Amino acid sequence: QIISAEEQQLQTIETKNEQKSGILTVVMVSGLILPFSIVYNQMATTFIIQGTVMQKAFGFVDASEMNNADTLSVLLFGNIITRLILPAFASRGIKVPTNYKFAAGTSLGALAILSSIVIEHNIKKHYFETGDKISILWQVFPYMFIGAGEILSFAAAFEIAFVIAPAKDKALASAASLFIQGGISNILCLGLYNICSPFFYNDNGTADITDIDTYVTANLQNYFWLLFAIGIFGVVLNLLPPVSRWLKSIEESKATSKDSFIDRDSLLNDTFSESETMNIH
Repeated sequence: QIISAEEQQLQTIETKNEQKSGILTVVMVSGLILPFSIVYNQMATTFIIQGTVMQKAFGFVDASEMNNADTLSVLLFGNIITRLILPAFASRGIKVPTNYKFAAGTSLGALAILSSIVIEHNIKKHYFETGDKISILWQVFPYMFIGAGEILSFAAAFEIAFVIAPAKDKALASAASLFIQGGISNILCLGLYNICSPFFYNDNGTADITDIDTYVTANLQNYFWLLFAIGIFGVVLNLLPPVSRWLKSIEESKATSKDSFIDRDSLLNDTFSESETMNIH
């Protein structure tokens, strides 16, 4: 069949519009896990700040070493979720909606922040009562919650981004999703930190809280409560019926598309394997 130049031009325009629409949809879907991404970024900021005023464990485990708890959590819960829980649902004909995965992952992020609030209370309580520090091992809890949340948030986001995108733009879609998760969330965290900087000031009006004596005079717990509220917002956002229907319509439209056909379970396992590698390195 001979296609005229006008028809070829029309097909080209339609293809470009489809590609733009696919990438835009990926960006919008990835935005649903921004609350979790903001919480995730605390591992390199407030978790470290908090850990510096805690007692080393076994004489060498300090705040910088606690990131290993996140890696172990990803390995542990990644295997549990992808090899036990999700297959168990699948064997019963139950498909876990993507927005439920996002909500579950974000709720684990909120639990990580709640753990940090409890730790913050214990740091000050123990110091004012005894003058001593509490063990850094208390931070195992927030890091473990974050690691478990990564599997249900980041891995699921990469999965649906790959499914949504047109065949020629799957690499671009993955990059766009990564930019939203990492780049945009970092910018938001920077703005949030600057707005809330008074919470990090000690009684002398400076941000030097690396010593336990000055740390306990700051109000870092207020920042953690704000982060917790952001996490809860993310959970509620993903559970809203309009969001659920929107994601469902996207997945159903792609489920029958030859262009995007893929084994979702295999993709999630592959994505989890990539997450393992990223955490190990």
